[in-house]
Amino acid sequence: MPFHIFFIFLFGTIDSVAMQHVAQIRLAGEVFSGYNKPKRDVQGGKKFAVAAKEGDTVRLVRFGDANMSIKKDDPERRRSFRARHKCDEKKSKLTAGYWSCQKW
Repeated sequence: MPFHIFFIFLFGTIDSVAMQHVAQIRLAGEVFSGYNKPKRDVQGGKKFAVAAKEGDTVRLVRFGDANMSIKKDDPERRRSFRARHKCDEKKSKLTAGYWSCQKW
């Protein structure tokens, strides 16, 4: 079996494999699927990490208490959290507060 046929059999089309490698972003030793896409934090200490991009500025933002569960299914708790943290005022994607409010 020729190599390119075997490659396509294992990984799908060559274009899809190339796109997977292009879409990955490395920042501070971590791999992200794209900018502004939160993922679980692998370093520890925080629950999530995101490669935040706003304009030309890119920053690694870690947020969330790793030892606390998010109870956003309760409308009263959700409303209380958003009021306490002033989520309506969080506009910059480069802050942990913005991403925390997005999760809620």
